[in-house]
Amino acid sequence: MTAHHHAPHAHAEPDPDLSPAEHWERRYSASERVWSGKVNLTMSEVVSHLAPGRAIDLGRGEGGDVLWLAEQGWTAHGLDISATAVGRARGEAAARGLDGASFEAVDLDAWEPKPATVDLVTANFFQSKVALDRTAILRRAMTARAPMGAWSRSRTPLRRPGRRTTRRRWCPCRTRQGDSPAVPRSGR
Repeated sequence: MTAHHHAPHAHAEPDPDLSPAEHWERRYSASERVWSGKVNLTMSEVVSHLAPGRAIDLGRGEGGDVLWLAEQGWTAHGLDISATAVGRARGEAAARGLDGASFEAVDLDAWEPKPATVDLVTANFFQSKVALDRTAILRRAMTARAPMGAWSRSRTPLRRPGRRTTRRRWCPCRTRQGDSPAVPRSGR
């Protein structure tokens, strides 16, 4: 398994005059690739124990996690605010022939998911230096989980000098009884 890394770039302070969409569009359009395109290691460790189903992935950038999910048999939908990042992710999905991967450019502050429609919600490295109500977005995203749905989130602090640890969070989120593809596979 290869780890998720990003391409070298400067983490410039956000311009307070830019909207979140403008900030992220500027970030992605400034280079040919921002992220490695590889799956987040924490997410792959968590999800490899689940039977494939339907997934949404928040703040997907260029789509590495969604592409990996589709390669594992999931029907995965990635959401990101940057049209440039979404275009790159769609291009990579097409190049790999991944019909199970789809992407949408959307402002997550205004996004309303359909309730109980997915088996997995992921939000790995879902952080931003620009205005973004992550708590409200994550609460809305949790409404998209089907009964017995799961969620995965990991993050690295934005600026903690000398510290490179990843915080891992995994919750099977068994909110009520029912059958769902997002239950651990037997024998793992």
